Amino acid sequence: MPTHCNDAQQWLDFSARLAARVAALPHGSEMLVPVGWSTGDKEGSSHVLLLAICRAEGGGFTVLVCNAGAGLQYHATKLHPESGTSLYLPISPYISPYLPTSPYISLHLPIGAPLLNLPCALRGVLTERLCDPHWWLLALRPLLFPAEGHGPAPLYEQLLPALNGKAVLVSAAEAEEADWMPPPAASTALGCGGLVMQGVDALLRGAGLPRTEAQRALLAMQRQALARATEQLDAATALSAS
Repeated sequence: MPTHCNDAQQWLDFSARLAARVAALPHGSEMLVPVGWSTGDKEGSSHVLLLAICRAEGGGFTVLVCNAGAGLQYHATKLHPESGTSLYLPISPYISPYLPTSPYISLHLPIGAPLLNLPCALRGVLTERLCDPHWWLLALRPLLFPAEGHGPAPLYEQLLPALNGKAVLVSAAEAEEADWMPPPAASTALGCGGLVMQGVDALLRGAGLPRTEAQRALLAMQRQALARATEQLDAATALSAS
């Protein structure tokens, strides 16, 4: 990716190479591509999403939109079935030794607790549209050429619906099995960890892994990450104030 480059021709060439790589994906294969936008403010108001691209066995593609921050208003929402109650979740001692000693932890869900369609699956995406280098240039442009007016609207209202001819909310409503999760916390939205895990989950689901198996794989990855972090903290001789 030709970062820090204002040469439009180089970006068009890159978009053509990216489109060719998408077109060359074998059936059953997946890849992640970052998109988003930047306003160019000194405060760093940029936002990145991940598109998990899955080559469907019967032809065409499925695109899963992963987002952990701005633009979530374009994702379908529903009420949590346990809204207004308390859930008692079992704790595994293998996850972290710093959790409470009780075998269960209580999680209270307020009345009206929402769930978001994340990642959002766009099915029936036409090959000629997703493999068009001009589509990719338009999708990447708001992130690579900052401007004050950039935001989620062009991506969610124009570019994504152009892939399968349906509004994002329509794609969610027509899905036989959609994925739902609580809205990302503000602290999660500030980093990339939640977005990366969404992307990995989307790749696992795109590969045909059932939801429960994908969640088990994600938990195993998180367990390994926590174990590695614990080892590094134990080995550290000093910690900075940050």
